[in-house]
Amino acid sequence: RCGGAHGSGSGYLPGTAAAGVPSLANAAVPQRDSGGKKRILMLISDTGGGHRASAQALEAALKELYPNQLEISIVDIWTQYSPWPFNTCVAGYAFLQKRQALWWFTYHWSCFLPTREATTAWAKMSGT
Repeated sequence: RCGGAHGSGSGYLPGTAAAGVPSLANAAVPQRDSGGKKRILMLISDTGGGHRASAQALEAALKELYPNQLEISIVDIWTQYSPWPFNTCVAGYAFLQKRQALWWFTYHWSCFLPTREATTAWAKMSGT
C-alpha cells in the first residue's frame, strides 16, 4: 500500500522552516517548567480518527498516576505548525471523509509516484 505524500520516506517534516510558521525542529523544550513539573508534548493529527481522544485519555491517566507533577500539551501538528497548504490537511480530510469516491480518488492519486514526488518537492520548496 501507498503511504501517501506525507508517509514515511517523503522527506517532509512539518513546520521546520516556513516563514511565519512556528518550528518544532528548533524548539528547546525544557524537561521541567519553573514549578518543577515535567512537560509532555503530544503531537496529533485532529482528523477524526481518535487521535485527540487517545491523547486526552493518556493525559487523564498520566495525571491520575502522577498528580500535580505533569504539564501536558496536546498539539495538532498539521494545523498549528505547518505552512499552507499543509495546514489545511485536517479540514480537507474532514471534507473527503464525507465524499467516499473523492476520498478514494485522492488516496490513490497520492500513491501515484509523480504526485508523491511533486508534493515532496513542493513541501521542500515551501521551506518545510
